[in-house]
Amino acid sequence: NTGLIDVTPAVYTIPYSSFGILNPLPLQLLSFSGYKNTTDNLLNWSMSQEINSNRFEIEHSNDGSNYTKISTVAAAGNASTKTTYSYTDKNVANGIHYYRIKLVNIDGQYQFSKTIVIKRDGSTDVYTRIMGNPFKDRIVIDLVVKNEGRCTLTLFDLKGTKIKRMDVTTVKGTNLIELDGLSKLSSGNYILHISNRDGETNANLYKTN
Repeated sequence: NTGLIDVTPAVYTIPYSSFGILNPLPLQLLSFSGYKNTTDNLLNWSMSQEINSNRFEIEHSNDGSNYTKISTVAAAGNASTKTTYSYTDKNVANGIHYYRIKLVNIDGQYQFSKTIVIKRDGSTDVYTRIMGNPFKDRIVIDLVVKNEGRCTLTLFDLKGTKIKRMDVTTVKGTNLIELDGLSKLSSGNYILHISNRDGETNANLYKTN
């Protein structure tokens, strides 16, 4: 099951540099989002440009105050076009998980992303797998539900604007649902929200040209 907790565009606050001077880095973070599946928390972020970037340090907290670095992802170094990254925090326990990314330049200067929160409580009975993601004009949702009945699928962009909605009737167990007519969407990240009587879940999608 996937559950996207915070999917608003990641607008970072530039901190003081390692030299104690307010110094914005030439790193442009477009988005930072996360969602959960059955056992893991998955993080995705994208950059609009990178100049002399060195690495991304993924930090985790259980209380939102005290953070620990849990992994490092190498950066592109220099890129004038969009770059995308991901990290999977595996076998995560139930509870509230806070994540932020430390963007580090080659000279050691850094800035932080916004913080996202993923809550794992084991309460949902909606399980989904997206086939054809990234997508161009259609996706297929492999949806497993505990009870038959009506299911609503709603596609949003990262600003929260509703792009498309579809209501379907599902049977108990596995359902294959096709969501098409997406070819005219702009490339970028989208969120698919799925809800029925069992609960609700979200999935991150990416549209390519």
